[in-house]
Amino acid sequence: MPAETGLYSALIATFIYFLFGSSREITVGPGSSIALMSAATIAALGLAPQSGEWIAATITLSIMVGALCLAAGFARLGFLNEFISKPVISGFVAGLALLIAVGQIPKMLGIQGVPGNFWDQAYGLIASADSISYLALVIGAGSILLLQAGRILIPKVPMALIVVLASIFLVSIAGLDDQGIAIVGQIPEGLPLLGIPTIDLGLIGALIPGALGVVIVAYTETLSSGRAFASKRHYRINANQEFIALGWSNLGSGLAQGFAVDGSLSRSAAKFRAGANTQLSTLITSLAILITLLFLTPIFTNLAQATLGALVVYGVLPLLKPAMWIHLWKAARLEFWAALVTALSVVTLGALPGLGVGIAFSLILLIVNMSIPYMPELVYDPAHDIYTDKSESAEGHRTQGLVVVRPEARLFFANATALRDKVVELLAATSGERKTVLISLEGVNDVDITAADMLIELKSELAEIGVDLELARVKISVLRRLKSLGALDAIGREHVHASVREAVNAFEKKRVT
Repeated sequence: MPAETGLYSALIATFIYFLFGSSREITVGPGSSIALMSAATIAALGLAPQSGEWIAATITLSIMVGALCLAAGFARLGFLNEFISKPVISGFVAGLALLIAVGQIPKMLGIQGVPGNFWDQAYGLIASADSISYLALVIGAGSILLLQAGRILIPKVPMALIVVLASIFLVSIAGLDDQGIAIVGQIPEGLPLLGIPTIDLGLIGALIPGALGVVIVAYTETLSSGRAFASKRHYRINANQEFIALGWSNLGSGLAQGFAVDGSLSRSAAKFRAGANTQLSTLITSLAILITLLFLTPIFTNLAQATLGALVVYGVLPLLKPAMWIHLWKAARLEFWAALVTALSVVTLGALPGLGVGIAFSLILLIVNMSIPYMPELVYDPAHDIYTDKSESAEGHRTQGLVVVRPEARLFFANATALRDKVVELLAATSGERKTVLISLEGVNDVDITAADMLIELKSELAEIGVDLELARVKISVLRRLKSLGALDAIGREHVHASVREAVNAFEKKRVT
């Protein structure tokens, strides 16, 4: 998109979020991940970048995103954010960061980038190594070094602004544009003209998947960032209102010839660190952008593209979050694989398909995890006089003839057989003339008809070999569910105990008699 459209989007979106947003810290405007998703969506239509058709399609996409967000907000669908796991979003953002970085590095090297996925572009960089402009490399690398030095030495100083001004000054004084250094070029002055673009109606259907993807990511990033800052200041943001605020912001951005926007974590963090406590700072930002559009755009003409690329690369590198990957590997291996598959899918297949693969893989892992729940055997710990997880008690031992197991998940069709197999396994390892199986259901919040039927069948199978089936610590809601499904009558109300201790005492009395 032309450079000025970024200013149009920032001007309108920041002002509209000031009116409708519920977060005090979030700044809505052009963001790297959403910009890339928008570009990927439009590129899939086969349109030429910066052509009239490309611009019209991009504006239309923003309007569609706005309409979808408004519909979701008015329908109170804010809860949908909870269905995408944080590792999937982290993997998605990391994949986007790699895509963005590899797309901007050619600017820093003064070479022509190649289309395609991450691997195609990375290969293109290697193949073009002999065409690198060392002057562009010095400008790009120098920009990153200045940004990093400023972050370490003078963190409160806006180094990005200083680097931009330094680049403009250097290009202007040394005439570097005449030496082959690419520059931003002339940015039109003035305010955008509001209006709906003319577009082939047949393209709207093709834009719907991309619009849905942008909505998901924009809302998830905005809400997660807003909640992070809200928790630090002890207030809550309204999930449905955030949908509405994003909707109006994207609608306004599109009508002002801009592109899709979302809440920016980096800009919001800068605002938070600066001590902003309300959205008044966002209003001031809008006024600053307005002044820039009216009077200051000629200043940016000689901004080196190498510096622009360096700013983007430096901005997205923190999104890779190496500490997060290490933490997931150590603490949550399944979530690590979900994040990694998402990131690899994004860099290989693109933003939208990659997100879809990540969500699908996450759901598969969830189903697999639920189908093999943790079901510890409980043993008697004489030191504390309790029944506890066998793996947590060095001195714990089985009560002769008694099997105690505690499933720690909702019992449903995918894990009902796993519980039955666990009981059979433990029963085979238990000695004693009179045997009883005790299932503690304190960790079970619900059962479905398959699990209820399994308990009925287990009761019958155990009875045939002279083994009793007892239940303990059954929640009221689960008890009602077992009754409605016929399992309570089959097992017998007298075989349901308030606690494991009560059940064990009943077993001891039976064994004595």
